Amino acid sequence: MPDTFTTTTTQGWGSRLGGSFKGLLFGLLLFLVAFPLLWWNEGRTVKQTRALNEGAEAVVEASLDAVDPALEGQLVHVSGLVTNLAPVADSDFGLSVDALVLRREVEMYQWVESQKTSKKVNLGGSETTTTEYSYTREWADPRFADSSNFAYPEGHQNPAAIAYMPDTMVCRDARIGAYVFPSDHLPGLGNAEPLRWPAEWPPASPATSAATNAENAEAAEAAPASAPAADAAATPEPATAEPAPPPAQDAPLLKKLQNSYYYGKNPAVPEIGDLRITFTLVPPHDISIVAAQRSNTFAEWRARNGRTLFLVSDGLSTAAEQFESAHRGNKMIAWFLRLGGFLLMVLGIRIFLSPLRVLADVLPFLGRLVGGAGCIVAFLIALPLTLLTIGLAWIAYRPLIGIPLVVGAVLLAVFGLVKARKTPAKAP
Repeated sequence: MPDTFTTTTTQGWGSRLGGSFKGLLFGLLLFLVAFPLLWWNEGRTVKQTRALNEGAEAVVEASLDAVDPALEGQLVHVSGLVTNLAPVADSDFGLSVDALVLRREVEMYQWVESQKTSKKVNLGGSETTTTEYSYTREWADPRFADSSNFAYPEGHQNPAAIAYMPDTMVCRDARIGAYVFPSDHLPGLGNAEPLRWPAEWPPASPATSAATNAENAEAAEAAPASAPAADAAATPEPATAEPAPPPAQDAPLLKKLQNSYYYGKNPAVPEIGDLRITFTLVPPHDISIVAAQRSNTFAEWRARNGRTLFLVSDGLSTAAEQFESAHRGNKMIAWFLRLGGFLLMVLGIRIFLSPLRVLADVLPFLGRLVGGAGCIVAFLIALPLTLLTIGLAWIAYRPLIGIPLVVGAVLLAVFGLVKARKTPAKAP
């Protein structure tokens, strides 16, 4: 069966026109949603900025040598080596490593669907849509392996049940000096590195075939009773991991490679459903924390405006450096949401104006002209409205910045109206 399929559909002009009118409500909804999003984002940005400024003034340095009861509930800053007092384990594979975090990363050899769509407006307003579906076998995340929604699932089915899924295990007893580091913040730490076994580990693959297991059993029975039992103990212990044999029912399929496991018949010739399983770990390393001291651990610190702070960064940093980084992150989120609100407004206006383009598509070149004009109109409407919304929000929070924004938005709107009136007069 070929792995590429092409479908072609044609929608009449009347059907397209009716669909565009049905989309008016959706376009209006997108347009209206942009306003509260922009307003909320400005309030969030200002509140977070004020919370960070308040925290920068309130933070105090704490010693890692001993927990000071006088600092209970206060915002403290510490920097030092975070270590694990207990290993972190993956019970499915019997791995036990001295680390803060152990991540199981799984790739499955699976069918992946991709599609390319092109549209062509025909004379008279009908539209022809051509979609090409292609299916390739690739190593990909098994969490996206559902093939039930493929356009052509026949011959491209991925397994419904997957033996091993990606997972993250964390140390339950991590310390930084005299403090206990909260385990729920461990997955956010960086400095991850691949888990590597020594070359001599294991002496034989834990995932041997049933035949090999039978041969080993026969050899054990044939061995003299006086054979030394310490041979296994003589095997050097691994420096970073102690993998145990996987469940017996998986023995015919699960194979131990140099620094990974393979779930399948033959790693050299992968089949759909085969898995490649690797591990990464976050070793003990230096970190910096700004958080509230709660007994002998850390918790979120609450500012007067209700915003909470818990800052963690890899490496040794001062409190001032951590707050500066947090301010940069806050600004990046603010600009991302501003752009999102603006684009949401543009998209809503374009959808709302789409019936005009469909009407003009009776002559395709005229439809393209109307569509281009619609984009310009959407931009000219959305930009001043976005600035106006941001400006009004800033007036509520910071008038000295909000008032100039509102004035600029009004001038931009006036300029747009003047240009719009002059353009029709020059057309003849």
